[in-house]
Amino acid sequence: MNSYRLILLLFFSANFWVASQAQQLVKSELLVQTHWSVNELKQIFPKTEIQKISDVLSVYLLIQSSEFSVEDVALLSRNTNIGYVNYNRTVENRAIPNDSLWSQQWALYNDGVNGTVEDADVDADEAWELNTGGVNFKGDTLVVAVIDGGFDLNHEDINWFVNKADTFGNGLDDDSNGYIDDTFGWNAYSNNGDLSNSSDHGTHVSGIIGAKGNNTLGVTGINWDIQVLPIRGSSGTESTVLRAYSYVYDQRKLYNDTNGEKGALIVATNSSFGINYGQANDYPLWCAMYDSLGSLGILNAVAGPNISINIDDQGDMPGTCSSNYTICVTNTKSDDIKGNAGYGEVNVDLGAPGTNIISTVSDSSYAEMTGTSMASPLVAGTVGLGFSYLCEDQWMEYESKPDSVALFMKQIILESVDQNITLLDKTVSDGRLNAHQFLVGIGNWCDGIYSVKEMEEAGVRLYPNPTVSQLNVELKKPSNIILISLTGQILAKYDFKEGVHQIDVSNLPAGMYFVRINHSTYPLIFQ
Repeated sequence: MNSYRLILLLFFSANFWVASQAQQLVKSELLVQTHWSVNELKQIFPKTEIQKISDVLSVYLLIQSSEFSVEDVALLSRNTNIGYVNYNRTVENRAIPNDSLWSQQWALYNDGVNGTVEDADVDADEAWELNTGGVNFKGDTLVVAVIDGGFDLNHEDINWFVNKADTFGNGLDDDSNGYIDDTFGWNAYSNNGDLSNSSDHGTHVSGIIGAKGNNTLGVTGINWDIQVLPIRGSSGTESTVLRAYSYVYDQRKLYNDTNGEKGALIVATNSSFGINYGQANDYPLWCAMYDSLGSLGILNAVAGPNISINIDDQGDMPGTCSSNYTICVTNTKSDDIKGNAGYGEVNVDLGAPGTNIISTVSDSSYAEMTGTSMASPLVAGTVGLGFSYLCEDQWMEYESKPDSVALFMKQIILESVDQNITLLDKTVSDGRLNAHQFLVGIGNWCDGIYSVKEMEEAGVRLYPNPTVSQLNVELKKPSNIILISLTGQILAKYDFKEGVHQIDVSNLPAGMYFVRINHSTYPLIFQ
C-alpha cells in the first residue's frame, strides 16, 4: 500500500509529459494504476482490452486499435480513484557509448570491475536513456563555460564553442559585445582573444564536461553534445577572475538581448581553482559575480580544496561564497569514499567522482587526473544535461524567471544524490551526485509544473516562493492541499475553504517541495 501511495502522489497530475530519447510512446496502450476492477474500467472504456499487469501495484494495461487521445488520459488522471495513468513506452538497452576508452570511465559507470565498488558512480548510463544533452527542447545549443589556465582547442574529441558572429584576427569587435577577436573564447589574463596557451588541466576539465559521446574516439563527457566555452583566467589576481566571469555574463546577456543571434546560451560554469583557507568576506566582488550570473539563470560549479579541512571553519574561496547560485563540490573515489578533499555541511554541497578520472589532455591525448578539479566539472556538465531535459513549460518559465528556475535545478540536483556515509554531516546533501535521479526529478517536476499565470487562472496563489517559515495559500474555491517532499513523502494534508490560509513550514529543512492542490502540482523552495 505504501508504494501505491508514493506513485499516486509523485507522478500523476492534470497534465502529463514524457521526454526521452531512449523511449517511444505506445499511444494505443495505457498503463493505469487503480484499485478498481476490470469491470469498473470497462464502464469507462467498453471497447478496450484490459489486462491485469501487477497485483502488488494494482496496475492494468488498456489496449485498443486506435490511439488513446490526450482527452482520454486527462479524463482518467482527473479521477481520484486513479493513481497513475500514462502511455505505455518501449524500453531499450542502456545508452552505452562506443568511445574507445569507455571501459576506464568508472565515474560514469562502475560495475565493480570498471572501478572498485559497484554503483559508486553517477549512473550516467541510466541518465543517457533519458537525455544525452547538447540542446534544449527547441534545438538551441547549450553551453558550459570553463574558466581555467589553458586549453587544447585542437583536441578533436571536444565540442568547443565558436563565436560565429566574430571573425578572428581582424582586430574588430564584429558582434559589438565589447570584446575584440573572441571567436574561440576569451583570455582574461591579457584581456584578448588569444587562447594559444594549451593546458592539460583545462583540457581535462573540459572533456569531463563535454567530450563527444558515442563517436568511437577516446572518452565521453557526461554531456555528449554540450559545447564548451574556454576562458583563461583561473589564477593570478582577483581582477582576472572578475574579468573571466564578466565575459560569461556578457555573452549570456547578449544572447538574451538578441534572441540568440549573438552571444552564447550559457547555463553553467565550472571553476576548478580557488584559494585554500580563503575567506569570502575578503572577496565580496568575486562572490557577488555568482549572484549576477544567477540572475541570468547560470549555475556555477566550484571545486573545494584538495586538503581534508572543514571549510565552514577554516575557509575556502570560492567555496564559502554565500551565493545560492554556486554548487561547491568535494571528491569521491571509486570505492565510494570521500577523497582527500574539503568538506563542510554548510558550504560543501555534494560529492562527485574525482579520483583517477580519465579525460582529454593536450596534444589530442588522454590521461588520468585526481582532485576536486575533476569532481566539479562532472557536476557542471550534469547541470547542462538537466537544462537539456527541461520540457517546454519549464523552459518558458526559465526564460521569464531564470533565477528561480536555476534555484529549482540546484535543489533537485542536491536532493537526488545517492546518500553516502562518508559525506554525512560533511556536505549539505549528505551524498554523491546521481545524474539519473537528477533527470528523473526534473521529469517529475515537469509533470506538475504550472506557470504563475496558469496558477492564477486556476484560482491559486502560493507566496512567498522561496519561503522560510510560512507559506501563504490563496484560494478562490475550497480545495484540498497536500504538501509533498521531492521523494513523494506526504508531509501534511489540509482542507481549506476559499480565502487566504497560512501553513507553518518552519520545522521543515531547506529544500524543494511540491504542493498538490486538487489534482495540480506546484513546486516550492523552502530556505
